[in-house]
This record gives sequence, structure tokens and C-alpha cells, in this order.
Amino acid sequence: MLSDVKEPESSFKYFLNTPCQDWDAVKYLEALEDCNSNKATVTRNFNKHLQNIKEQGTEKEKKNAVRLEGQFKLPMELRLRMVMDYVSAVGYGYPWNYVFAWLWTTSPPLNLEKRDESTIFGRIQIGCIGNNVQARCKRDYKIHEQPSVEEETSAIPTKMRKLDEKFNATKSSSDSTNVQQTSTISEPDGVSTEELEDDEEIKFDLTNISMELKREPTVKWEVGCINVTDRFRRYQKDVLNKAEREGLKYENVYELLALSSIMVLCWPCPYPMFTKQEWKEITKTNPYTIKEPPLPPEISSSLRDIASKHLIGGDVFMDCGKAEFNRMVALMFNNLYYGIPEVAPSKLSEEEHCAMFIYPISRSFHGSEKEYTLRLNRANAGSKTRPDLSCTVDDIPILNSEFKPVGCTPLQRKKDRLKVHLKGRKSINQQLQSKGGPGEAVLFLNMGDSMESFFMDLKYDGLYRSWPFLTTKLVIDKATIPLAEFAISHFVALEEHVGEIAKNFKYRSSQFTPPAQMSFVRKLPDSPQVKMLLH
Repeated sequence: MLSDVKEPESSFKYFLNTPCQDWDAVKYLEALEDCNSNKATVTRNFNKHLQNIKEQGTEKEKKNAVRLEGQFKLPMELRLRMVMDYVSAVGYGYPWNYVFAWLWTTSPPLNLEKRDESTIFGRIQIGCIGNNVQARCKRDYKIHEQPSVEEETSAIPTKMRKLDEKFNATKSSSDSTNVQQTSTISEPDGVSTEELEDDEEIKFDLTNISMELKREPTVKWEVGCINVTDRFRRYQKDVLNKAEREGLKYENVYELLALSSIMVLCWPCPYPMFTKQEWKEITKTNPYTIKEPPLPPEISSSLRDIASKHLIGGDVFMDCGKAEFNRMVALMFNNLYYGIPEVAPSKLSEEEHCAMFIYPISRSFHGSEKEYTLRLNRANAGSKTRPDLSCTVDDIPILNSEFKPVGCTPLQRKKDRLKVHLKGRKSINQQLQSKGGPGEAVLFLNMGDSMESFFMDLKYDGLYRSWPFLTTKLVIDKATIPLAEFAISHFVALEEHVGEIAKNFKYRSSQFTPPAQMSFVRKLPDSPQVKMLLH
């Protein structure tokens, strides 16, 4: 505990009075305004404070001490950006001798040429082996403009990435000189807020899961001489032991899904009990494999021709004739082409991302003749409306989706992969309980410029199988227009299968004899974190 650390220096009060997740290099130095210490003393005390925290602090405090230490090791350019963003928030009324002293600590000097309330000019020189970077930077700040909550609570390197995107997105004025950089600036070896969250243990009711795993499956999945059910059951028990012994985190996505009775049949094989040859034999049984191209040859040819015209600067407008399907594809392409930017943006909200890249090519899901209800925005009780692409029948989703814009983080990808699979499992249970079938769900993931789709079924006792369907790239700027054929094909093929499952479910009677498949159902793991993900 920090309260047990015996530190006579007043500078240690910052660590005692500030939550460890909020420790920040600039704010620490700003807290030293009333201390009469030179730069050497400040640096020496700082290093001593961090060493004591690493030796006597809690695990969380130790990790944040390492993160803070990483901030002090940042390259000069990133330090300047961080300080300037803080200056823009609090103004110039403070004594900045300690804050700017940080800029010189263990780095070459920075010569400030001009500074006023709205513009900072600086000449930066970063010494590198074999490289020198010299740049003249210009940034505009609004005085007293408060940073967002996300920027205040995020840590390095996440914060640096956000600032870097903001800095690069700033358009140069006519009198400013372009920044030219000839060396790579690496991120610090700190621990980010995302890494701390990624380190969060996911708690399941392991007692109930243990009882479920003791039930002998009545119908097992066998492929040739491979008893997949028994092999996967052994894996689940190993994961259960690991969860009891050391816990599971978001990085353990496939293990968390295994405790939820979900088996993902993707490549490479995520399960150690199968050889590559066995896994190849198992995945070859995928019932959702596409056997025919989703688009007719003439439409595919037209899409390729129009992409070629774009590349040579020709007139780009697609017209495939009067047939309804052809007109729909042409509309999808034209809406996409005339809505995307020349260059992919480095940062977008989920709403902007979906409106620009997803909704134009999801036209195949529209239409009054569809057997499902299309939902493009979702609002739950107590939560704001957010982007969505789901197809529901009787308020039960047949298609579940998750989106993250370009620039999404690894943690966001892991969470959404876990979330969309748990949603699919829940949909299957709802179908069986309300109408006795069909027990199939469609999953769609869009992470940045990648699109993946899966089909989940429940054909064997306690085994929810997630089958990969298609993986394609998303068109995010004019340069990626040649990918439009594959992106549109993905949605067309996906909608065809969604329509078949929706029709199967919609016209079933709610008065039914419970099928044997009902006994295959497993309850969702009881976990506050799972409930939060599914909210």
C-alpha cells in the first residue's frame, strides 16, 4: 500500500492523492509548482518514488508506475504533443517550468520560437542512429477547451495514438511548412489502460459449468473415427481447471467460448487436442460452404470493369440493366462509391463508419417482401442508440452483428468476437424455446476494414458449433474500390441464408412437440460481465 511508503518529499503527495489509473507525467510535474527543486532533483525524486511504488504498491499501482515511467521515456515529438494538449485544456496561466522541464529530460533540447494563446511553433530535433528528424510543427488550440473523458482516462500508448491521429488530421495553413519525418518513432514500453482492462479476469459461475460438464451427452458429434464431442469435452474440463486455478481474461476468447459450450471451427485450429489433418477433416464438413458464386457472371464482370475505369480515371457509374437484382447491386455500388472518401479516415465513430461503409452495401437486406424485420439502429433501456445490423423474427434475432471502425484496438476485437458468439447462442436457445427450431443463428463481425460472418447451429448435445462463412475486406476509400465485388458478394450471400433461416422460423407454430434438440440446450454462464456484454 502506498500509505505504508515512507517518503519525506512533498512531491510524493501526488501519488497518494491521485488514483493510480489517473497518474500522468504532465499533471505530476504541474503538481510541483510550489516545490523549489531543480530539474535534477525532480528527476531523482521521481525515479525514487516509482521504485518505492514498484516494491511496495499493489499490482495495479505497480503496472501504472511502469506506464508512468514509460511516459517519461517518450520521444521528444510525442512529449510535445502531450504537453500541448494539456496546455490547451488549462491555459497559459500556470508556471510551466517543471512541465516544460520534462521536455528536456533525457532528450535533446527544444527551441521554442514563438508561442501565443492560439498557436505553438516549435523546431524539433530528434537524435537517431543514422537519422535526424527536423520539423516545424503548427497546432491550433482553443483556450479552456476541455479534453474528452476518453482522453482524460486513457493512458499511453492509447492516448498517444489518439493525439497522433488528431495531429495528423489537422490541415496545414497556407503559411505553414509540411512536416517531413524520416525515422520511425516507437511507442513507449508502458502499460495502457486497454492492457489493464485486457488483464481483467472474466468471472463465470464455475460450479454450474462443472455440473453441466458432468452430464453425459446423449448425441455426440463424430467425424469419421474422430469423436469431436469427447475431445472437446476434455478441452472444456481443462479450461475449467485453468479458470479455477488462474482465471481467464479477454485474451482467452476461445477458452471463454468453450466454457459457454461454443466451438469455433476456424483456421488455424484453436484447440490443441486435434491434429492439423484431423481439423481439416472436421472443417470439410462445413454445411454452409458456398458452392456457387453469389453474383451472376455478368454482374461480377460489370463490377470489375467499373473498378478498372476508376483506376484509369474514367467515368464511374454502374448500370446493370432493368432486372430488379441487377438494379439493386448497381444501387449498392453507386451509393458506396459516391459516399466514400478519397483517402481512408484514421478515426471515425461507429455511426459514421456504418453510414459510410456498411449501410450502402447492405441493400440486399431491405424490402417489404422479406420474412424478417431489418433493424439498423438499436436502443436498449437505459442506453443510447447505436449502430446495428440485425434481422429479427418475433423479436428474436436471426442475424447478430458487431461493428468497430477503422483503428479499433485488439481488445475491442476480442470483446466483440466473444459478444457476437454469445448473442448467437442466446438466439438459438430462444428459437428452440419459442417454436422448437430451427436452432440456427447468423453472426456478422466488422472490425475495421475486415468483415467476417459465421453460422451457428445446435445439432449435437451441448455443442454450439460456429462455422466460418465468409471473410472479405471492406471498401474504405477510393483506392480499395476493386474490393467492392467481394464486399457486395458477401452481403448478398449472407442475406440469402438469413432469409432461409428466417422463413423456417417464422412459419413454425408456437404449439409444438418439444424436439429432442431441446435437450441439447445449455444455459448461458452466469456472469455479470457476460450480462454487460449482452446488454
